Amino acid sequence: MMRARYVGRLLSLGALLVVATAIVATVLMGERPSATAAPPNPGATAKEHLRRVFQERGIPPATLDGTPYARIYFGHECAYDLDMQIQVGNPPVCTINLFDPGDLPCDGSPGYFWPSLSDCAGYLPPTVSVPWRLEVKDVYTEYVGQVDQYYIDSGDKRYLGSNLPLAIPDDNTFVYSTIDGTQYNVCGDANSSGGATMVDAMLAAQCVVGLADCSGLASWAADVNCLGGITMVDAMLIAQKVVGLVPGLNCCG
Repeated sequence: MMRARYVGRLLSLGALLVVATAIVATVLMGERPSATAAPPNPGATAKEHLRRVFQERGIPPATLDGTPYARIYFGHECAYDLDMQIQVGNPPVCTINLFDPGDLPCDGSPGYFWPSLSDCAGYLPPTVSVPWRLEVKDVYTEYVGQVDQYYIDSGDKRYLGSNLPLAIPDDNTFVYSTIDGTQYNVCGDANSSGGATMVDAMLAAQCVVGLADCSGLASWAADVNCLGGITMVDAMLIAQKVVGLVPGLNCCG
């Protein structure tokens, strides 16, 4: 029994050594696996409405190629009623108009979208003096909703909105979720220590080969190539970022 445990422990250590060697070898060779992929796909009907409205606004769909973008998720009984935009600064110095009343259907479907912030990118990152405020109101009677998510991915950070979930009352009054740069997470920071390090790369690799419990990792931070899960490619990308072989990482969860 003791011999079996010893052999099992050696095999585990051997697997870990192989993983570490693979990461180091990839870093030394300078390989750069792709770190781009499309964000999750919302429902087809909602997606078409969002795409149409964004095209009319001249807002391109975001891609994970280093372009800063916001992610917004809301639920509303009748999105037809909504007036929504991102106001940069207070008073505003730049505006990204998202939806006007009548743009979206009144069918109760949730909205999940990720507008590019290119038009106002000169004011990033968000700061206390120039905050990025999501401004939304319900202009008609009867229906209510709420914003569940609002954050901005820019550089290696995910900046988080305040006052979430944000109730959207049925009273024709603007409500706000504000990003002022004081609350953020770091892409690649799998153990939530405050920064991406080689430890995060090793933890991601251990998760892949079963030597670490994946549930203990921040999957949104470790899935840096946005393929929907933690893989060895993510571990290598984090390692490459630590030593300066890739310029940045994505936050994908």
